[in-house]
Amino acid sequence: MRKTLSILLALILVISCAVPAFAGTDESTQVKSAITYLKGLFPELNQYPDFDYSFWKDEETNKQMLNLNWNEYETNKTVSVSIDDKLVIHSMYLFENTEGRKGLGDLTKDEGIKTAQAFLNKIFKNQGLVFEYSSLSIYPEENSYSFRAVKNGIPVENSDFSVSVDKFTGKVTAFSGYSIDEITDSSFASNSGLISKDTAKGVYKEKLAPALYSFTNLDYETGDVNRFFAYAENNWFGKHQYIDAKTGEIAENYIDDVYYGYGMNEAEKATEDAEEVIMSDAEVAAIESAEGSISPAEADAAVKSKVSYSFGQRTAVFYEYDQFSDVYTWNISYKNGYASVNAFTKELLQFDSYPFKYNSNKTVSTEKAKQTAESFLKSVSPEKFEQTVLLENKSANGQFVYARLINGVPSADEQLEVTIDENTGKVRNYDVTWYAGDLPEKGSLKTGEDAFNALEADAGFGLKYVKTAKDSYTPVYDFVTSPVYLLDAATLKKLDYSGEPYFDNTEIAYNDISGKWYEGIVEKLYENGYYLPEKTDKFEGNEKITQANFLAYIFSRDVYVNDVDDLYDYAISEGVIKKNEKAPDVIVTRQGAAKILVRCLGLEQAALHTEIYKNLFTDKVQSGYEGYVALAGALKIMNGDSKNRFNGMNTLSNAQAAAAILNMLLLK
Repeated sequence: MRKTLSILLALILVISCAVPAFAGTDESTQVKSAITYLKGLFPELNQYPDFDYSFWKDEETNKQMLNLNWNEYETNKTVSVSIDDKLVIHSMYLFENTEGRKGLGDLTKDEGIKTAQAFLNKIFKNQGLVFEYSSLSIYPEENSYSFRAVKNGIPVENSDFSVSVDKFTGKVTAFSGYSIDEITDSSFASNSGLISKDTAKGVYKEKLAPALYSFTNLDYETGDVNRFFAYAENNWFGKHQYIDAKTGEIAENYIDDVYYGYGMNEAEKATEDAEEVIMSDAEVAAIESAEGSISPAEADAAVKSKVSYSFGQRTAVFYEYDQFSDVYTWNISYKNGYASVNAFTKELLQFDSYPFKYNSNKTVSTEKAKQTAESFLKSVSPEKFEQTVLLENKSANGQFVYARLINGVPSADEQLEVTIDENTGKVRNYDVTWYAGDLPEKGSLKTGEDAFNALEADAGFGLKYVKTAKDSYTPVYDFVTSPVYLLDAATLKKLDYSGEPYFDNTEIAYNDISGKWYEGIVEKLYENGYYLPEKTDKFEGNEKITQANFLAYIFSRDVYVNDVDDLYDYAISEGVIKKNEKAPDVIVTRQGAAKILVRCLGLEQAALHTEIYKNLFTDKVQSGYEGYVALAGALKIMNGDSKNRFNGMNTLSNAQAAAAILNMLLLK
């Protein structure tokens, strides 16, 4: 039995008076207050005969949360709501039996946005928020619409609200929100007295311009280390910094300064002379073949000569080779820590201590911690340290990150990282990421201002609210939409983090289908998750469609269609195409399309019995295709021309493919 999430939304009652929160009252009163409030918003809850609830406490916000469940067991329907002690709804779902549904839903994108927006306005009507549509996720029976909150005309960062709408009924099916507590419990600075966008842009370019980095991609099949230069926007990693819209100074987002760990008592401090070495036969063979490597005891001594820490008993030692760094290592596990040592040079490569005791009253200044970190690095890896630069925007709370310089450009991936305990002043963690391989030449690169302009054109630059203190938001200037890609330093083309062209997984808006006979067909397919693999603004309805693109159109919501091998593996596993029929670049004929679409309906065996079919068309169908063409015609998947000729050898255009695919899907 298929199920889908579905929430009743065709609800029209609006509550004009506030309902008192239930914090601090007894349980029955809390439940009664929540039920009264929710039934005021959603009167159809009165139709559910069964009910149960449960309490839980949100340890992070210290709020009393209440989960309410309305059930109708005979029809297998359940509504579930999570609401806090201030009567703010955090999530809402309806589980509903959808067995027997066929074809595609009729919900359009605009209808779904309107319904979802009305739902958000209803449940947050007392919060002074407006909700701005941001993106669409398409699923078989529902579409999920994402919104961000807008306060005082300014979008709120990290305010992601998701509302799902049933494509068959047009009702809201689910709601959830990110940062609901932060937004509803915080104050927002006014939007008056702000500096101009142009002023902020000048400061941003000067102080927070996109930074040039060397990125490293490891090829695990070949063992190659590939490096490339690219620009990353300021908040790509490390501190999130912005331009304060009131002062013009740099502002940072607020992060709870909390460490999680355990205090270590004396009973946990084990002796350090016991040792158990665990090695496989392969590791023993590797060790024996590596002449000149140090012993586990020497590796252990190398660790303890550099780090002052009570490790406890050594529990395991492993020997391995890193192909990318071209380094053999001894990896040592202790009761209270872990370390890795170069098996030939004794260089300490990694160290981690646990558990640790945290005291919020820090006794070590940032400058003192930095001095300790650099002194440690000069001791354990002086040659590497000389080739690094401190990344200020990635160093905070006792952690210091020193990036390797690749022809003068800091690396985003190859670094020395040290964490100093701000209570004891001791090194708590240390890690080296440093690979072998040739270093790339810089060549002619674009400037940081060029990168800024490219990002602004794509992501926009303007105001947003950012959480800058525990309970308050401040208006700042930044890129409106945070870029999730890199810019090639030479061309400014979008790259993913491996250096490959960035695949923009955003919505398609075809600008060449308006008024065409296939406009409604293409839009209905897209709103149900079906689209051509090339995500551009051109549909190009008259272009001939290849076999790979035809299959990608059919399976676009089932598999990652831009990987041709994955696409064919899936199509073959579904019985839609045979291995010997694979021809990605061949243009699809009408009879070839008929065969694929009939197989999509699971009618392959019926189509093979050609003797039972009458030719519905006036022209002759090629041998081997009779059954497929007959079924395609009888089921109205594909029609003949004005003279009722099927024209099986004619090729198929994108538009004709869309029409045939839609007709097939409406039968499923």
